[in-house]
Amino acid sequence: MRKAPGLVDFIFWLIAIWIVLVRFVDIKYFGRETMKIHPEVFRDWGRYSVKLLSAAGFLYLLAKILAHLDMI
Repeated sequence: MRKAPGLVDFIFWLIAIWIVLVRFVDIKYFGRETMKIHPEVFRDWGRYSVKLLSAAGFLYLLAKILAHLDMI
């Protein structure tokens, strides 16, 4: 357990960004629909991206705080 950013931190953020990019490709090239059977639009993708990256940032910050306090 290290408190400084390292490979695991890089992989965490790489996966978070990868999920956003995969969803972009899903909408743009495969024309996926929402659960309400409406075509997905890029506005929805933007909201999804903000929510996902905000959640990832919150969890990352929480993990760093807990590591700093030696709680994990």
